[in-house]
Amino acid sequence: MRFLRDKKVPLKVRQKLSYAKKNWAANLDKYKKQQGILEGRNSYSKTDKDATFMRMKEDHMQNGQLKPAYNLQISTNKQFILHYSIHPNPTDTKTLESHLQGFKESYHKVPKELVADAGYGSEENYNLLKSNKSLCEIQLLQERSKIRTNNRFTKQFKTGKNQGKGFQTSLY
Repeated sequence: MRFLRDKKVPLKVRQKLSYAKKNWAANLDKYKKQQGILEGRNSYSKTDKDATFMRMKEDHMQNGQLKPAYNLQISTNKQFILHYSIHPNPTDTKTLESHLQGFKESYHKVPKELVADAGYGSEENYNLLKSNKSLCEIQLLQERSKIRTNNRFTKQFKTGKNQGKGFQTSLY
């Protein structure tokens, strides 16, 4: 603040400059440390630095509150769990590559077929599966309102009798 000694500067400006001089260097170190913890994520929990804040599907308060959580991915075959992986990012599109890598490390091969919902649909994931020579089937639900309103369709869908109807299937 030597450059302001001879100049008339309002008191509030001097106070802000003094605060910045005292605190900003320490804050920059703190911000660098926090950026290292983030590792490309948008958020992290102070109590569990590996968790990311996510919106929960089952929010009993229905206020859209974010909670620290993980994204669990599971590979199954005939309802037996073959492989699982835990991810800090909330979207499924970013989990497929590392999940398949873990599967490959465990079984020394990748699955020949992969069935997933629309959350995995991205060009990167399609190209990944193409390079691994996996047949990918991603089902996109066309008419969500039909499932909610038509009870008979919902019951048939839950029992597997109507699986092919109401879906658009993308094979890559």
